[in-house]
Amino acid sequence: MQAVKAEGLIAEDDVDTWYKADDIQIRFYDNVALLTFILIAQPSAADQAAQRFFNSGVLVQRDGHWQAVNWQATVAH
Repeated sequence: MQAVKAEGLIAEDDVDTWYKADDIQIRFYDNVALLTFILIAQPSAADQAAQRFFNSGVLVQRDGHWQAVNWQATVAH
């Protein structure tokens, strides 16, 4: 992360894809969290369509930190 921070912010004109999440759901079961959402990758170019991906993850809280132990991403058609 230090290298990312050292480079500074990217100029908005240099970004070719914007990402956002939709339909975020988190379910907690003791020290386990189940996460589902739809990731949307929107190209900056107006003539390109957005891509959508179904995402799900299983996270476990250990020593006060959350750790992903399983992740799945599938292209949504």
